Parts: sequence; structure tokens; C-alpha cells
Amino acid sequence: MSNDVTVVGTSSKPLIKTIPVGTLPSAIAADAARREVYVANERSNNLTIIRTSDDSVAAQIPVDKRPMGIILGRDKLYVLNEGSYNISVVSPSLRKITSTIALTDPPKRGISAFDGRLYVANTTADSITFLSSLDVMTRTIKAGGGPIAMAGDEKRNRLYVANYADGTVSLVEPIGEKMITKLYVGKNPYAIVLSDR
Repeated sequence: MSNDVTVVGTSSKPLIKTIPVGTLPSAIAADAARREVYVANERSNNLTIIRTSDDSVAAQIPVDKRPMGIILGRDKLYVLNEGSYNISVVSPSLRKITSTIALTDPPKRGISAFDGRLYVANTTADSITFLSSLDVMTRTIKAGGGPIAMAGDEKRNRLYVANYADGTVSLVEPIGEKMITKLYVGKNPYAIVLSDR
């Protein structure tokens, strides 16, 4: 494990720079408006903020145990800490944690959708946690085996969850916070993408 982020050019030089981050980077997200990239580092329990204007590290922010996922919110970041069963809410402007959301299951991946609500996949617990737009946990329900990726379809009011361990995709009603059905798709689905067809 090299514990860094590689910057690759899309038009000129293929390899631009390698940026050291924390130990065992586990998730990455980009904010085009702020021109920043965020990296969760599982073993060093911190969040690295990279400034894209010069590909330099702008900040290293301590979070809780085993951060495994990042969700971009409205003027804030949600860092999913699997090892401590909580979410660190980080202000990218202040460069610090502003609050912590306690959960009942260990979070790993998630998305923000449906008017700023949060949906969190708890992979090791085979569950999904719902949070309101005010960052309040409202419900946790069972998903398939090992939920690992999510996509939200706001037109159809559907949340799709790829379940790595049992080869299924869960169809979830996101506002009513309930499971609709599960579809078998093949072994070990690890990502999910919506196509507007």
C-alpha cells in the first residue's frame, strides 16, 4: 500500500503528481465547486483535504475510528467511521469536525439524495440506515448480504443497493424507508450506476 493519491492528466502528461495522504486510504470524493478532493484514511483515522489548484495537501483532519466512506453534503462532509459506529460531520471551510452522529450499525458507504437526506450502507451488519435532512437517524432496516454501493433515482422514488455478499440489488422506497424487493444480479456486485433509458 503506497498511502498516496496519484494525479493523472487527461490531456497532456499522463502522470502529473503523487500526493502523500494518510495510512490506508479507503475512500475519495471531489467537490468541483470548492476545487478540493477529500480522502478518508482508514488506519490513520483522518481526512486529507487536497487543493486541486496546485495538488497540495490543504489539511489533515482527525476523525473517529476506521473512516471508510465520504458523503458530500451541503457545505459539509460526512465521514463514515465504521470502527466507531458514527459519522463525523466536517466543515470544509473551518477544517474541523462540527458534530458527530451516533449510529446503531457500523457505516461503510453512503449517498446524499432526495432533498439532502442521507442513506448509509452498513456492510458488515447487512443493513441500511436512513437519516433526515437535519442529520437525525430515523430508521435502520435489513438489506441484502453485504450492502456496498448505492444509487438514488429521484424520478422513480427508488434507492438501489448493491449487495456484495449475496449477489443481489435491493430496491428500497427511500421516503417511506422500507424494502420493496431484491433482485438477483450475479456474484459479488460492487458498484451500481443509473442509466436514464
